[in-house]
Amino acid sequence: MGGLAMWAPLVVGAGLSGLIYAGGPISGAHYNPAVSIAFYLRGRLSGQDLWYYLTVQMIGGVLAALVCQALFRDADPLPGTVPAVRIAPALLAEFIGTLALCYVILEVATTRRRAGNNYYGVAIGATVMAGGYAFGTISGAMFNPSVALGSMIVGLAAFGHLWIYLAGTLAGGVAAALIFLRVNREP
Repeated sequence: MGGLAMWAPLVVGAGLSGLIYAGGPISGAHYNPAVSIAFYLRGRLSGQDLWYYLTVQMIGGVLAALVCQALFRDADPLPGTVPAVRIAPALLAEFIGTLALCYVILEVATTRRRAGNNYYGVAIGATVMAGGYAFGTISGAMFNPSVALGSMIVGLAAFGHLWIYLAGTLAGGVAAALIFLRVNREP
């Protein structure tokens, strides 16, 4: 990882932290379908709201990718281009990264013992940053189905690999919720 790419996980993690603090009071800062599914399984999001969130998140991912494409039209290669993907390692990387992200979010944002904390955005952003550094060269470290879809629509990743990102991230979100429910006894 060199050049601008070496800064990408730091920039993404820091940017996400800010967006979480800004969007938390409005929508719970649900920018990721895997996170929303984990919240649903945790019992903190209704089925009806889940479908609204999933729809808006997927539209948002596509719109964000189109904006980035317009901003970086002349870049070569476009920042954020996903490396050549090997199926098994990419699937595992997306699963582990999303599991970590969703588990941290459930712990810092949904438990009574951490209610009112001021570090939740930093904890979540740092998890994304760490995952980006750990898995960026393996899968692109998307950890978000809407980011994956948007990336593919603008040509940053191969559409044939969409299933890797959907399966890995959604399974990671489900696994995080199941682990959280197993280790936490509070409702």
